[in-house]
Amino acid sequence: MVVDHRADTHALLGLRAMRAIDFLLEGSSEPAARATVKFRLANFLGWGTGELDDAERACSEAGALFEQAGDRSSALLAANELAWIRGLRGDYPAMEAPATRVADAAQVSGETFAAIHAAQARGFAALVQGRFREADAVLRSSNEIARQHGKAYRLTVGLLQLACSLAAQGRVEDARTLVDEAKALNPAWRESILPEWEAIVHWFAGGGRVRPGGRERGRRRAEQEAGSRRRLCGPRGC
Repeated sequence: MVVDHRADTHALLGLRAMRAIDFLLEGSSEPAARATVKFRLANFLGWGTGELDDAERACSEAGALFEQAGDRSSALLAANELAWIRGLRGDYPAMEAPATRVADAAQVSGETFAAIHAAQARGFAALVQGRFREADAVLRSSNEIARQHGKAYRLTVGLLQLACSLAAQGRVEDARTLVDEAKALNPAWRESILPEWEAIVHWFAGGGRVRPGGRERGRRRAEQEAGSRRRLCGPRGC
């Protein structure tokens, strides 16, 4: 299962494709295939074009179809994605509650990947609401799980979220250390969202000097079409 929170980079093309496939699969006796398409459609709608009502509907349908197909792990990921969609609406308490339920259910059923995703959603929601100690504990725990299971991308995301939390508390050097660790984990970090999160860390530092190229990369990205992901991850979002 692919969870794509970078769908803003190819949203319109992806939407056309997913809607066409969804139409072709309507009435299909293969719930897993239909669920996967609806889930990807929800990603493009929510994180790309910001059509949140349609994203929520597609994601709910995907979750029900995953359950019908007996794919518990993907059903949990769909439930967690619904939590993120509520975060995209700016309702972080409504994001945190279902993410917590998903994290608990994933832990009980041994679904490690879903547990990491849900913990990161829960941690992010707590961070945005200013409950830094709680956010830090959740993120450190999920980062350790991601590290133990070799989930490099999830660990990168978790380190950046934790860096944002620490920077918001004034612990800028600790935050920079985590950003450097995330870079070391991902050789292609320049093509990821990391430069934008690094800029957020420096923003919390009071507008100090950004590492070479960091501000410029973030500026160029900001000039492109801003999808929901980038609105969520701006300084106010973190």
